[in-house]
Amino acid sequence: MESTGGRAAEAFEVYVKGLTEVIGHADRAEPLRDYCTGLMMPVTRKSVEPLAAVTARARVSAKHQSLLHFVGQAPWFLGRGSPGLMSSACR
Repeated sequence: MESTGGRAAEAFEVYVKGLTEVIGHADRAEPLRDYCTGLMMPVTRKSVEPLAAVTARARVSAKHQSLLHFVGQAPWFLGRGSPGLMSSACR
């Protein structure tokens, strides 16, 4: 029997994979995954600096820059999306 944590991790991977397909940029898959992972972590501030610190402790500065670029250079975000993907996020 699979644990609740295992099912949640699998569902998270499926969700992030779906988001990666929506944005259509393979080079943004890692920053997207890190950003989503950081949002799920128990940090009080959800800005890119604390997210970088919890997703890449050994390379916080580089991850911070990567996440800033990912969030700041997001023309793919507005107006694109998958209703099915968005509804699965609300489950």
